Amino acid sequence: MKTFIKDENEFSKTVIRNGMNYALLAKKVGITRPYLSNIVHGSSVGSVTAGKIAKALNAHFEDIFFTQSVDKNCTKNEIKKVM
Repeated sequence: MKTFIKDENEFSKTVIRNGMNYALLAKKVGITRPYLSNIVHGSSVGSVTAGKIAKALNAHFEDIFFTQSVDKNCTKNEIKKVM
């Protein structure tokens, strides 16, 4: 299972609505700013970290993320095509 952000634009709006920017959110969650950027731009994220991000944004996990069963042989581009 892999977890991804549903919508980059909506995620950005949620961050702003919570009075944060990506640097502050990353610090609050305990990850690096570059790692958060990778997540926002399509990299998968672990469920624990995704939960921390949702909590920091006062949001439900399902409102921000989706989880997908992925064949280990799939490339990132193949995963994005399914999204």
